[in-house]
Amino acid sequence: MVEYNSLFAFFVLAVVATLSPGPAVLLAISNGANLGVRKAVIGIFGNVSAMIFYATFASLGMGVLINEGGEFLLRCIQFAGGLYLCYLGYKSIVSVRTNKPLSEPQQSQGLSVFTKAALVGLSNPKAIIFFSALFPQFINNQGDFLVQTTILTSIFAGCSFSALTMYAFLSSKIFVGRNNKWFNYY
Repeated sequence: MVEYNSLFAFFVLAVVATLSPGPAVLLAISNGANLGVRKAVIGIFGNVSAMIFYATFASLGMGVLINEGGEFLLRCIQFAGGLYLCYLGYKSIVSVRTNKPLSEPQQSQGLSVFTKAALVGLSNPKAIIFFSALFPQFINNQGDFLVQTTILTSIFAGCSFSALTMYAFLSSKIFVGRNNKWFNYY
């Protein structure tokens, strides 16, 4: 079993990691401002699903794979993530130039919002580093592996869901009634 001191340290680390700005936070703010909190929460579930995938992948040995010469794999994942973020930036700039009405992105289907958030989560370099380098450090070799990874993953998923929902809620209140063209396609 994970010791309580380690659980508290992991919780603090998870809170700091999920509150710090990054692609997932920007997407939650964008979705909250443009689509409202309900649709933003669908996207947040997509992002949290990506985090659960990384936690599972890390617990199955991603850290070992990278430490054993898988540096190339890590670079490929980071490069793909960078390309996707560039694509999202391009779409955002193009939407500003064409002045598409705000109502168009609001018609986004839930699956589309979920998928976009999951892709952002999977390409997030912060998540890759967190789960490959830090996550395995909190696993006690003497305890039940499945229980420990489930507890740690649940803590991180809960922190991530809470932080992203807070950002989406605040952005939905702050940007209500404003021209949110900068957020249209992010």
